[in-house]
Amino acid sequence: MLKKPQFIFIDIDNTLLDFDKCSMASARLAAASQGLTLPDNIWQIFKPINDDFWQRLERGEITIDQLHQQRWNVVLQAAGLSGDGLLFEHDFRTALKDQHIEVEGARDLLVYLSARYPLAAASNGPSAQQIKRLSDADLAPYFSYVFVSEDMGANKPSAAFFDACFETVNADRQKRGQKALAPEDTLMIGDSITADIRGARSYGMATLWYDHDKAAGPGRMEADEYVRDLGQIQKIL
Repeated sequence: MLKKPQFIFIDIDNTLLDFDKCSMASARLAAASQGLTLPDNIWQIFKPINDDFWQRLERGEITIDQLHQQRWNVVLQAAGLSGDGLLFEHDFRTALKDQHIEVEGARDLLVYLSARYPLAAASNGPSAQQIKRLSDADLAPYFSYVFVSEDMGANKPSAAFFDACFETVNADRQKRGQKALAPEDTLMIGDSITADIRGARSYGMATLWYDHDKAAGPGRMEADEYVRDLGQIQKIL
């Protein structure tokens, strides 16, 4: 049974904001700006390539700049399109900043949790993009902190990312005369087995896996708790 946490970290993409839907809307806008017609199966092409780039980033094999420089060149080539991948990436990320489609139940979950626990968003990605999307979705007020890898100097699942988060939180707690949080006092909620669940678990935090893709698989056994619907989290916490 999950120990009652004193503090909760929550991932953003595909946990609170639907990155899948946001990215496809952004891709269509980027394609239109370049006069390209995306194939009907563009999502099936984009997703495994994008996932691979992010997993390589999480393993420290590439930087976020390299991801941005290469991703859409690879996607367009795989789709049989001759567009400028760097320009497409620029237009894609420009459009993505304005996309903030919520995962079903995200707002209700934050209303519930923020009334009971201090919350921090914990995300990999460009800082300005993630902060703007949370703000535009009117989800930012539910958080005491928004931690984004670009600002933290490290990506999830590295210990350095969580070190930076805890350093900030505990510095503020010390100023308020509160006891420092230990990892075991906290909970990480997220959709990524590699970045969220394994990263937090190896750091000593409790974990709750939101199975956004309804994939089940081994992730169900790795996390302390498992849900396929955000509404189920209220029953656990």
